[in-house]
Amino acid sequence: TSQGVQPKRFKTLQELVLFAPAANGLSTISHEYLKGSYALDLEAVKQGASSLPHLNKTLVSSCKRLNGEVDKVLSGLEILSKVFDQQSSFMVSRMIQQ
Repeated sequence: TSQGVQPKRFKTLQELVLFAPAANGLSTISHEYLKGSYALDLEAVKQGASSLPHLNKTLVSSCKRLNGEVDKVLSGLEILSKVFDQQSSFMVSRMIQQ
């Protein structure tokens, strides 16, 4: 490089994910899978498997966690909606009475 610092070169995708994970949800999934189960699925494919059961398990688990987070957000939004509906209803009734 122009500053004399050589960038780190990764030989495999697994090295990249293990040693330089990004700070987002997808990298967490990738890191989790590549760190623990990638080799198992790779070996299974080499032996003739037609699916990636560990990747499937990782994705199902991640989807369940995401679904749980979505449920929490929706619950919070419902509560906020009720609070604002009550406040606006109260304000409208006060305006009508005046």
